[in-house]
Amino acid sequence: MKDLPGLETFRRIEPITKGLSGDEKYCVETLDNKRMLLRLADPKEYDRKRTEYEMMKRAYEHGVRTSKPYAFGLCDGGRKVYALTEWLEGEDAESALPRMSETEQYGVGLKAGAVLRKIHTLPAPDDAGPWDVRF
Repeated sequence: MKDLPGLETFRRIEPITKGLSGDEKYCVETLDNKRMLLRLADPKEYDRKRTEYEMMKRAYEHGVRTSKPYAFGLCDGGRKVYALTEWLEGEDAESALPRMSETEQYGVGLKAGAVLRKIHTLPAPDDAGPWDVRF
């Protein structure tokens, strides 16, 4: 992380161990109390991570409630790909949903479907390739 842009403004860097991705994840707090999510990945993932970051940026600009993208690039002398985004407060669905009634869970599902519908109005990136090949 030594050559990460803005590193000198970070007051606290706390590792995040939850999640399914293989990325290293951190909650970063700046000197002016701004919280951000820092993700670090292998540089072999650069193109895929850049596409993800650009799609997040397009979704954010389209009004989808997602983290605001701040910065993307290489750090650690090119040994890591980084993405720095806004920190969104919330609770993990895995722990929140079991405490909700079925009616509340249904409402959450409807809201998620509305967001997904909005996301699906965005065209896929030109370099996305066929779905079956990517997945």
